[in-house]
Amino acid sequence: MISTNVINKVNGITKDNVTNNRVYGADRHETNANVIKKFYTDDELEAILVAKSDVLVDALAAGPLAASLKSPILITPKTYVSAYHKTNLETKSANKVYKIGGGLTSKVMSSIASSLSKHNTTPADPGSNNGAKTVMIDPGHGGSAPGNSFGGMIEKDYNLNTSLATTEYLRSKDINVIMTRDTDKTLSLGSRTALSNSLKPDLFTSIHYNGDNNRKGHGVEVFYKFKDKNGGTTKTVATNILNRILEKFKLTNRGIKTRVLPSDSTKDYLYVLRTNNIPAVLVECAFLDNEKDVSLINSPAKVKEMGIQIGKGIEDSLK
Repeated sequence: MISTNVINKVNGITKDNVTNNRVYGADRHETNANVIKKFYTDDELEAILVAKSDVLVDALAAGPLAASLKSPILITPKTYVSAYHKTNLETKSANKVYKIGGGLTSKVMSSIASSLSKHNTTPADPGSNNGAKTVMIDPGHGGSAPGNSFGGMIEKDYNLNTSLATTEYLRSKDINVIMTRDTDKTLSLGSRTALSNSLKPDLFTSIHYNGDNNRKGHGVEVFYKFKDKNGGTTKTVATNILNRILEKFKLTNRGIKTRVLPSDSTKDYLYVLRTNNIPAVLVECAFLDNEKDVSLINSPAKVKEMGIQIGKGIEDSLK
C-alpha cells in the first residue's frame, strides 16, 4: 500500500491530482479488475494475459508482452477466478488468452477462455467440484486459409458455422467450451495445438469439410489418434460422433480412421492430432464438391443440425 505521505508528495509535482485519479479496490483482485475496466475500454480485446495473484513476479514479467499487445494482465488465485473479474469477463471478448508462468489450474484457464469467447455463456465455476467437462472446438482453416472450395462454397465458413452450432449445443448442456477461433481469422496449426496443450481441455475436436480433386469422394469420416487404434478414448469419441451424424444425415459412411506419417508409422499424419497432448479427433463432415453431399448441407438450418449432431456425439463421449 502507498502511504498518504507519498501520495501528497507526488501531488505536489504532478499536473493532475493523484488522489482524484487513484484506481484502487478492496484487494489486489478488485484493483486489477478496476484497472482493466478503466484503461482497457474496448469490449473486443486482442488478448488477455493471465497470471497467478499470490506471487506477482509472473505478472511483472509479462509487462513488456502486455504493452506490445496493448492488452491487460488479469491476476487471479490459482484455483478459482476472483469474483471481482465477473463484469470484465462478461462484457469483454478476446481473440487470445495467454497463461503467464505456472500455478494456475487448467479449470481456471478454461473458464476464463470460455468467458472471453465472443460466443460465450456463463461457464461453470472452476472453483466448484461439479465435475464439469471442458471441450476445445477447432473450426478448421480460416482467414487467408480458405480450405476446400467449390461453386461458391468455402470450407472455412462451413467449418466455423458448424463449430458455432456445436459450441451452442454443448454449452446448453453445461459443458465448458473453448473455441480456437470464432471469427474468420488466420490461425496456424501450431497455435491451435499450443492452446490445447496449455489449457488442457478434456477433448479437442477439429471440424472440417472434405474435398476431392477428382470429384469422386463423398461421405463422412472421423479421424482419431493412432495410439487408440486397438481401443481408447479417441476411437470411442470418433465412433460416437460418426454415429450421431449418420443418425440425421444420409451420407456415405466412410468410417472412423487413423492415418500415419509415411516416414513414421507410429505417428499421426494430421498435425492437430500428432502434436496434441489431449485426446483429439478430426471430423470431415461431407464433401463440398459432391452434389449429393452438398444437397444435405445446403442451408444454414442443415449446417446447424450437423453441428448439433457433432455436439451430441461429444456429449455421449463425456458421460
